[in-house]
Amino acid sequence: MRLTSIIAACIMAANVAVLPAPTALADALTDLAAKASGPEGWRSETLPDGRRVALGIGTSGGARHVAVLGCGDGKRPMLALWPTSDKALVVESSDALWAFTNGKAADALAAGLLDGNDKNFKLAIDGAPFPAGPAAIKAFEDAGKDCEQKAGWQYGNDDEQQLVWIYMRTQGASPQMMFGKPSAGWLQAEVSCDAARKTLIVKSAVLPPKVKKGQTLPLTLTTGGHDFIASGRVELFDDGDVAGFITARFTEPRKAIDALRGADTMTLKARDATVTMPAGGAVALLPRFARDCGF
Repeated sequence: MRLTSIIAACIMAANVAVLPAPTALADALTDLAAKASGPEGWRSETLPDGRRVALGIGTSGGARHVAVLGCGDGKRPMLALWPTSDKALVVESSDALWAFTNGKAADALAAGLLDGNDKNFKLAIDGAPFPAGPAAIKAFEDAGKDCEQKAGWQYGNDDEQQLVWIYMRTQGASPQMMFGKPSAGWLQAEVSCDAARKTLIVKSAVLPPKVKKGQTLPLTLTTGGHDFIASGRVELFDDGDVAGFITARFTEPRKAIDALRGADTMTLKARDATVTMPAGGAVALLPRFARDCGF
């Protein structure tokens, strides 16, 4: 996947502009989304404080929606959607689908995730098409460059807040939903399927201490108020982005997917090792995942 960097050079501290408090920044993006007017499509706009933002207007699912990408909380790119809800902006490229949820960090989007020549570039909200095209890519890049210049944000930093759900389906491989850090290059969890055996395959990269290769222990998937438990097997790696995985097969995939559809979080627990992830991005990607898995 092509990830273009924004600006290679660091910004000296003396040149970093002083922006309003983070809450004011987030509120300004949401306020702009709520009051936006004009034709459908994407454009760049300048806020009263001088920030450049990407603003997209479109009709999605029969309703008017607005998306704003700009420098927000923590002086990092974030996404604001109107009407405000748990909806996500889903980006589809030739390689994958990425889900960016309302009010959350969108570093990877602002950093040039998309190739302007990618004929498969699409945007969607709640499964319905949203305006895309070269104008959207240009607006994203304008917002990202402005955030770096004014706030000192840099794409590629190992940032705990930059956590994204990604859906991938490659030739000959099972559909995969992955949760992790695109900027840091490693995953926390992966959800795939075995359509023939009607099982949901779940991997957690957060391992208990002192586990051994080939060891088996229960893996608990908690989401939507339901617990699902399956026997997991530990695999360890000598090198790579993660130390290893614990992998389990869940034999009631439809029940787990239905529970996830209405969830705010998804938690994986293996003994005393636990990872809790926001579910919004996964929920936005579920229709494609469930369809391709045949569930």
